Amino acid sequence: MKTVITLIIFSLFLNPVYSQWILLNGGTTNYLYSVNFMDINTGWISGQNKILKTTNSGNNWINQSPDNSIYVRAAFFINQYTGWISGSANLILKTTNSGASWIGGYNNYTINWHAIYFINVLTGYMVGSHGRVTRTTNGGGTWSQSAYVVNDYLYSVFFISANTGWAAGDTGSIIKTTNGGVNWSIQNSNVSVNLREIFFIDNNTGWAVGESGYILKTINSGNNWNLQNTYVTLTLNCIDFINSQTGWATGDTGL
Repeated sequence: MKTVITLIIFSLFLNPVYSQWILLNGGTTNYLYSVNFMDINTGWISGQNKILKTTNSGNNWINQSPDNSIYVRAAFFINQYTGWISGSANLILKTTNSGASWIGGYNNYTINWHAIYFINVLTGYMVGSHGRVTRTTNGGGTWSQSAYVVNDYLYSVFFISANTGWAAGDTGSIIKTTNGGVNWSIQNSNVSVNLREIFFIDNNTGWAVGESGYILKTINSGNNWNLQNTYVTLTLNCIDFINSQTGWATGDTGL
């Protein structure tokens, strides 16, 4: 959801007088968990038994679901043609034709995959239940699990470069890799709340958000994390920054 929320919030700040929210018909009454837009016109929404695409800014949606049994938790498009979706019951699917068809299916891991992130068309990562991290170097053709260092659910993964990335999840779990996901090490977040998303603006400066309005910040690549005052107690689910000083966080009940 981060992409759309961020774009709308940017619009609100840049045009405070004229900005507004417009309710669109999503073409389904099912739960939706992921949204990806490549430009102002073309995007996908996905979730419970649905993958839907628009080419006119969401005014109309085309059903691209390969069947009615998939449950999508996350989606990531690297360009307008190539994207991946992951979800419950080991679901991993890929498209190379803008979602017209999907290849893949269910891998042999008994995992619900909660987040997916690609750094290019070949190399990507997924994180999910029980601290599992899996990596592909051939565009999703095959996946290999990294040695896991936590047993908590992981909900977010982010890479700042080909080698350096982080993942975050339950009970304050934050893990980091400096060798492209081959190995991961635990970082001390100093909190026990569940973390929902992690984001870095450069190799040193990053944030993690989660329950009880928690925002954690690091300025030394995650070696130390400091709690920032937010004056909110609701769960924060998403965070995005455009530079080291300016960013937005969103959360439950429309926060």
